[in-house]
Amino acid sequence: MIAELSNPQSLREIRNELIGNDKRVLFNRGLIETVVPLINESDQEMTYECLVILNSFLIDFPDAIDVFNCLASQIKESVQTILEKCDFKV
Repeated sequence: MIAELSNPQSLREIRNELIGNDKRVLFNRGLIETVVPLINESDQEMTYECLVILNSFLIDFPDAIDVFNCLASQIKESVQTILEKCDFKV
């Protein structure tokens, strides 16, 4: 399922699956590592769904912190790019 994250709808389905369910299964399958590169997609809906998925792992899931630390520079660059596209100053 994770390999099929090529459109906003598939990301939305994953996001909905995370709500109220055990995040560990998707975490163990590498969802965070799969979603981070997708943040840079030109489709704003894809970007939004990726950010919502990543945010869900920051809530009540301390195991994700190590993965976020490893991907911190990539996430920071992606967020910086998003903000620049929105013409926000950082």
